[in-house]
Amino acid sequence: MRVLAIILSLLATIAAADHGTETQQSGPSLGSQVWLDSFQAQIAQCYSPGGNTSRPVAFAAVSFQMAPNTRPFAQTIQLSAPSGRAGEAQALEAARRAITRCGQNGYDLPLDQFSQWQFVEIRFFYYVP
Repeated sequence: MRVLAIILSLLATIAAADHGTETQQSGPSLGSQVWLDSFQAQIAQCYSPGGNTSRPVAFAAVSFQMAPNTRPFAQTIQLSAPSGRAGEAQALEAARRAITRCGQNGYDLPLDQFSQWQFVEIRFFYYVP
C-alpha cells in the first residue's frame, strides 16, 4: 500500500477559508488540483485558531487517516512532529474539532483515488500565547 501525505497549509480566518493558500504536493502526482483545493477549503471552514491576533503565528503539523467513506478516523488525529511550543496542544484540539466536525458526513473526495488521500498531513496555524 502506498502512503502519501497531502500537505495543505490551512490559513483560515474564523469566518471563512482563505482560498488563496498554497497547496503543496508530496510524492507522485496527487491528482486533480480541484479536489485538493476543495478538501483544503472544506476543513478550513471549520477551523478557528482562536487567540489574540496580535500574537506571533506558529504552525502545527497534524496527521490523520481517512476511511474509504471519506470520513476521518478521529482516533488517528495527532501532531506529526510535536515541538512543545506554547499553544501547540490547543492548536491540535482546534484542528481535531475542525477535522471531525467538517468530516462528520464525509468529505467530498474522489472515491476512486482513496490511496491518494488515505493518509493526510495538514499544517494548521495558531497564535502563540
